[in-house]
Amino acid sequence: MISQHWISLIVGAILIILLYFAIIEEEKRDVKKFDDAYRDYMKRVPRIYGFGYAQS
Repeated sequence: MISQHWISLIVGAILIILLYFAIIEEEKRDVKKFDDAYRDYMKRVPRIYGFGYAQS
């Protein structure tokens, strides 16, 4: 039973890391598409709600 918790923890951590990288790639595409307007948006809006503001 304890081994199931470790597996869930590892899989969850991997998924969070993959989500973070997906967000970074999406931001790169949006910067190319919208340029300075998106950079201004990034300054006002947190990358992930509840984790502070993006400093990109």
